[in-house]
Amino acid sequence: RLRLRGVKKLKTLRLASSNMGDDGLLSLVAGLNHCQNLVELSLYGNNEITVAGLRTLTGFLQSESCRLESLNMDALDMRDEGVMVLTTGLRDYKVLKCLYLSRNFIGDEGITALASTL
Repeated sequence: RLRLRGVKKLKTLRLASSNMGDDGLLSLVAGLNHCQNLVELSLYGNNEITVAGLRTLTGFLQSESCRLESLNMDALDMRDEGVMVLTTGLRDYKVLKCLYLSRNFIGDEGITALASTL
């Protein structure tokens, strides 16, 4: 598990193109629960994260410890199924101000799910 307990003041975490997969995201989310000042998270380019990993992230988005205002999910190759999973975590999350989803091959079904969440 990722140990982030000593960095409670962390506001920005950028892990672009770090070859993170589902196991890495699971460890990250466990650590993020201790970072209540984190407002920006970038997972850009970590296209090894699958729908299963996104489910882990949605659990974090639904937790009381999550304070994210900006979430960069560019180039994760999410496609429609991934976006639909992500939107379940965002449905009642009102703090988010910026969501980056470019280069994810999102089709009509994913866009519809995203639009219904906004």
